[in-house]
Amino acid sequence: MLKAIDAYAGSKCRRDPSRALADVHPGFTLDIPTLCIAIKGREAVHGQLASFFETFPDYDAEITDVIVGDDRVVYHCCESGTMRGDLLGLKATGQRAIFPTTSLYTFRDGLLAGERWHFSLMSFAAQLGLSMDALAAQRESHFGPMGPLPTTADDSQ
Repeated sequence: MLKAIDAYAGSKCRRDPSRALADVHPGFTLDIPTLCIAIKGREAVHGQLASFFETFPDYDAEITDVIVGDDRVVYHCCESGTMRGDLLGLKATGQRAIFPTTSLYTFRDGLLAGERWHFSLMSFAAQLGLSMDALAAQRESHFGPMGPLPTTADDSQ
């Protein structure tokens, strides 16, 4: 499990979404409860990661803790990046954010099947110089009205 996550996460730190998703389950899901969105399938996740890396071309993550369960793994990280591109239609600020994250990784059929990525949106937005109201409005225009938190990180498996 750790080898699969390290390959995925390491490729994300190299800002290479194709490599990050090369060996994941075809139904891989990226859940971002902070934004109440779930991105399903390799192609859709690839597009989301590519967009994120365009916005944060110096994205990096440092693992601070790992918790291993029978069928899931939790990574605590310190992630960082400078907003050099637009984020959900909001213009680049050139500001840098350093923010703690927690990712829950799940597996299906022996493959990495999902990441549920948690972080503080308020801290992230403040460091980037973004208004929470503007960010919420742009999130809604891109993904639709917020509904219940996604539960697609395969809790039922």
